[in-house]
Amino acid sequence: MSFEVPKSGKTERPPAGNHLAVLVALIEMGEQWQDPFKPTDKGYWWPRDFYLWELIGEQIAGTGKNHLIGIDLNRSTGANSKLRAFVEARTGKPMGDDFNPKSELGQPCFLSVVVNKKGYPVVNGMAAVPKGFTLPAPTYPVTALTLEEFQAGESLPEWVPWLYGNPLGDHIRGCKQIGGPKPQPRKAAEPTAAATGTSNDPIPF
Repeated sequence: MSFEVPKSGKTERPPAGNHLAVLVALIEMGEQWQDPFKPTDKGYWWPRDFYLWELIGEQIAGTGKNHLIGIDLNRSTGANSKLRAFVEARTGKPMGDDFNPKSELGQPCFLSVVVNKKGYPVVNGMAAVPKGFTLPAPTYPVTALTLEEFQAGESLPEWVPWLYGNPLGDHIRGCKQIGGPKPQPRKAAEPTAAATGTSNDPIPF
């Protein structure tokens, strides 16, 4: 999903391509309802987290701020999980059994951004930054927020973008642990984003 900033009545989206990026936020979303892929399958609850990268050097015109782009992923280290694929592509080695998602915070990578069928930029993959490559520091503070901290009243940073057309906080409040109303989907003509993970084995946050 993408971060879009209004400018003269319009929005500027993160550009497609391979970008130097740093993971600047990791936010626990609680157990989110996963709709089945097939009508004959059953839906299920699964822990899900929001990963947010700053595209280093890719400024939003007229703001002096860099673009942000994120994706919500199932918390899984299964062989087919997107999280595992991303981490192993960034590190160039197998994910360990003791993997903790927070270890990704502040880590640089080359982030692949593509435009989906609806015309919106989405995270498609990542690769390692070569050794010895000097990467400018991110301009957004590296942030982690657990579900417990959110429930205790800690607010999301104001620069965290919306997810699937709704504030990220609304998605968190709709998790199984909190039991609030789930966000309503936006109309087809409004911005949306598709980002899914594959669940297998849960891992600690």
